[in-house]
Amino acid sequence: MNSRSFVTSMIVGVCLVGLSLSQVWAAGNYLPGNGASAIGKGTAVIATGSGLDATQHNPANLGKLRGFGLKFDSLLSFQRASFLRAPEGNFQFERVSKDGAPAYIPALQIWYTFKNLGPGNLTLALYGYGPHGKTNFRYPEVEGTCVKSKNGDANVCNPMPEPGPQRLTIINTSSPLIFFGFASAYEWNIQEDTALRFGGTLRFAYISAQQRQSAIAASLFYSANTSKITDGEVIMDLRGSGVTVTGDIGVSMTLPFGLAFGASLLFPMHANLNGDLDLQINTTFDSLASIQGKGVIAELDFPFVLRAGLGWQKYGFSIEASFVAEFWTIQEQISVKPQDVKLKFGTTESTIPDFAIEQKFRNSYSFRIGAEYLIKGWVYVRAGYMYEMGATQTNRLSANTLDYPDKHIFAGGIGVKIPGGIQLDVSVMHALEGNFDITNSETLPINVSPPDLAGGTVTTVGNGNYQYGVTVVNIGISGNWLK
Repeated sequence: MNSRSFVTSMIVGVCLVGLSLSQVWAAGNYLPGNGASAIGKGTAVIATGSGLDATQHNPANLGKLRGFGLKFDSLLSFQRASFLRAPEGNFQFERVSKDGAPAYIPALQIWYTFKNLGPGNLTLALYGYGPHGKTNFRYPEVEGTCVKSKNGDANVCNPMPEPGPQRLTIINTSSPLIFFGFASAYEWNIQEDTALRFGGTLRFAYISAQQRQSAIAASLFYSANTSKITDGEVIMDLRGSGVTVTGDIGVSMTLPFGLAFGASLLFPMHANLNGDLDLQINTTFDSLASIQGKGVIAELDFPFVLRAGLGWQKYGFSIEASFVAEFWTIQEQISVKPQDVKLKFGTTESTIPDFAIEQKFRNSYSFRIGAEYLIKGWVYVRAGYMYEMGATQTNRLSANTLDYPDKHIFAGGIGVKIPGGIQLDVSVMHALEGNFDITNSETLPINVSPPDLAGGTVTTVGNGNYQYGVTVVNIGISGNWLK
């Protein structure tokens, strides 16, 4: 038996799974962005939006603001996901459902407008929001009894933990992003009913990721016909974090007869995540060799996002249709670099090499339409609809997926102006349930078995029935003075 080959393959496979952080954005929760007024319109605000939604959808619309302002926004995302794994042999699995509290996402923005600066007005803003991405994603698990290995940095468990029927896809994961930055916009009032605006943001993104998952490390000892973990599997816990920079630019224009146009571009983002990897192995693996070190670095790219909208605003009424494209094919691979992780077998020591993980996301496109009406000058009523084709392909669905494909989303909300320059906004967004019966899954268990420990037939763990859903509730309060 080539023990070095076996343990090396196990570490590489564990790193591969644990650092698959593309789930952070595209295949994570559906989180439409803060801004209660924007969500009430189905986020169709590229041409007609303003305020907090502008820093996330089209920074040019900050040019519509006047005076000094402050806005606090609070979003709750209630995510639902369950998986009924297809039978393996004669074994029937039970449905497993995601546990965990709703994702809570606060946002804060402060701005000031300098009037009559040249031929127009300049608005400056500071903002922060998050965590976006996947949070509180947890499936049931029966804990094992684990102690630190006397030979290395792994944890030896007897018995091993027992994940649920989804055990070879995910146990729990969290990969939020927190954004904060600076924004500015300039509005040029060309004539009474015509204005041109340009804007941009500088965004800093802090990514903090953790993931727990099992993998097949020796298929010779692996049995698919059970709901419990087998002697052929290992469990890994990854923690990583990093800071990266991106930004976006936008333009919007108010035209005669109430017409409005807007477009924005969010630039691609490259992220480096520094992290640690903890392994949980059984006594058989621990007797083969020792593993020293657990540092890893992952490098991955996030896509550029193009938004465009056309709207009409007149007599207290506005309506907009917009289109958003997220170009996820930019993420061709994730580069993984173990940081001086060594395998020791007897007197021989070797270092685990760098490797790459291929990705199979598709570009995501969405169409949105929203309307707003101001009643008697102090109550806003809003409604919207969105269709979105997610970045995850249907045959790539797994228990790790929440951002399901082909979503139909409905939204509504109200806003109330309160004396003293205060406005309160409340909105609700609900996606129709996604129900998918998958028989052609490409989601295989992570199998890092070397040839001398390979045996039996390892089949897909992605076939079965998936049910998804999400409801978002958003409350915002803002103050606007010194107009």
